[in-house]
Amino acid sequence: MSKEQEWRQKEIARTKQLYGNGYAEVQRRRIHRNIIKGIDDAIAIGPEESVLEIGSTNGDILNLLLSKTPHVFGLNFDMQSVKIAQEESPASQVVVGDATRLPFGDGTFDKIIITHTAEHIDGLGWLRNEIKRTTKTKAEYLFITPRERFLGERALGDAFKTHRHPIKALRLARQLHVHTLNLSRVLDWTKGDWANSREVRVGIFPPRYDYIIRVHK
Repeated sequence: MSKEQEWRQKEIARTKQLYGNGYAEVQRRRIHRNIIKGIDDAIAIGPEESVLEIGSTNGDILNLLLSKTPHVFGLNFDMQSVKIAQEESPASQVVVGDATRLPFGDGTFDKIIITHTAEHIDGLGWLRNEIKRTTKTKAEYLFITPRERFLGERALGDAFKTHRHPIKALRLARQLHVHTLNLSRVLDWTKGDWANSREVRVGIFPPRYDYIIRVHK
């Protein structure tokens, strides 16, 4: 095993350890209806196109994609999450894999949707390289990522379940979310031709928003 592979495996293990016993609960959460609508509005998918969702959990987004095309794939690093996605979206092809080492061939996909994943990955350069490698020439990517006023803000709820002390909870939240992403950062990081974004409300009390960022390769 190379040093790079060892590092990736350690990062996957770190994420599971940080969430602890609450990881299965996180994976079963429903995707907010505004995100589903936002994805549907943001990107057009043809019936012959192949689409990959990175970060597949409960099948909500996979089933939306299946309403557009039968060529739908999903990926998660956690076997339990993959089983959940397979149960909820049996027509999708969901596999266990590492987002920074995608188990797919070059130029496989027309579209890739990255759902609440990029903010957790320390090696964003590897993720970018794999997205570019596995997509076709005129592909599009869609990033769904939380809007945060400070790093780890949207991970505090999960962090407080592990640590009631606010400082310890904030420290854990900043280990769960290692990046705060927005339009300019995603465009710079992916080196795409162009990008646009919209905000969708995913909570009222307190108000919470997600970014849906569309990038053209």
